[in-house]
Amino acid sequence: MDKNIVEAVGLSKTFRVESGGLWQKKIKEIKALDNVDLKINKGEFVALLGPNGAGKSTLIKILIGVLAYEGRVRVMGVEPLNNREKIISRLGIVFGQRSRMWHDLPVKDSFELTKRLYIEGYPKNKDGKLVEWEKFLVDSINIADLLERQVKKLSLGEKMRCELVNTLLYDPDLIFLDEPTIGLDVVSKQRIREALSVLHKEGKTVLLTSHDTGDIEKLCQRVVVINGGKSVVDLKMGEFMKLNDETVIKIKFKSAPKLFALKTAGVTKKISQYEIDFGCKRNDQRAAVREIFNKYEVADIDFESERVEKILVDLYGKNN
Repeated sequence: MDKNIVEAVGLSKTFRVESGGLWQKKIKEIKALDNVDLKINKGEFVALLGPNGAGKSTLIKILIGVLAYEGRVRVMGVEPLNNREKIISRLGIVFGQRSRMWHDLPVKDSFELTKRLYIEGYPKNKDGKLVEWEKFLVDSINIADLLERQVKKLSLGEKMRCELVNTLLYDPDLIFLDEPTIGLDVVSKQRIREALSVLHKEGKTVLLTSHDTGDIEKLCQRVVVINGGKSVVDLKMGEFMKLNDETVIKIKFKSAPKLFALKTAGVTKKISQYEIDFGCKRNDQRAAVREIFNKYEVADIDFESERVEKILVDLYGKNN
C-alpha cells in the first residue's frame, strides 16, 4: 500500500440548489469544497475540523466514493468513485448519530450480519486472525457483557462502544469517525477514547471529525481545518497548539485584595471580591504563580487550558 492512504489534489465540489416557486425557479451554485489539498499517511490519526457547513461531510462522502467531484483523489491507491466496491471492505465508518446495527437484534447477531456482508467467504473460510481480532476488540472496548442484549436496550454510551466494534470487525485499513463521542457522559467518552488510542497503536489510520476538543487533544497527531470549503490549517498537533499559548489561572483569595496587579498578567477578569481569572503565557506560568503567592494570601489556585477551543474560535472568525 502507498504511504499516502488518502491523497486529494485540487479537490472541488459544487452543488446546484433550486429555489423560488414553480414559475420563478432559480438555480444557485454553492461551492462546498474549493481546491482542497489533503494527504494522510498510513497510521496517522488526523482531526478534520471546521464549523457547521464548512465542507467536512462533503469531503468524507467523496473519500468513501459516494459523491462525484472535480480534481484528483486517491484512497488506498485508487480513485474512490469508480472503485467503491473495491475499497468499501477496507473502510470503517462510524457516525455518532446513526446506527449500522439492527435495532431489535442482540448485539452479537448484528456482528454476525456485518461479518457475512464484509468478510469474503465467511463463514466457511473464517480467517483465524479475524477471530482473534474480534476477541481483541471485544476485550479492549469492554463489551463482552453486552453481546446478548438487544441493541435497543443499550444506553447511548454502550451503543457507541458496540458500534465501534461492529465497524471494525472486518479489520478495515482506514477509519472515518464522525462525532463518535457526541452526547456521551464523561465515563463513556473516556472508554471510547481509550479504545481509539488502542486502535491507533495497532497501526490503524483514522480521520476524526468532532466538536469535542477533548477528542482532539487526547487522540490526534495532526489537525486539518477547513472553512468555507477551503483548507485553512494543516499542522502537526504541537504546531497547532502553539497558535494559542495562553492558560487561564483562576485564583481564590483568603481575603479580598485591594489591588490585583502582576508583571506577568494578561487579560484580567474579576469574578467576585475573592476570585480573579487572568490570562498568562505558558512560559510565564511559574513566575506568575511565584509572584501570586509572594503578594497575596491564596486559598486556592487552578489552571484552565482552553487552547484548542480558543484557536478554533479565532480560525473560524477569521475565515467567515
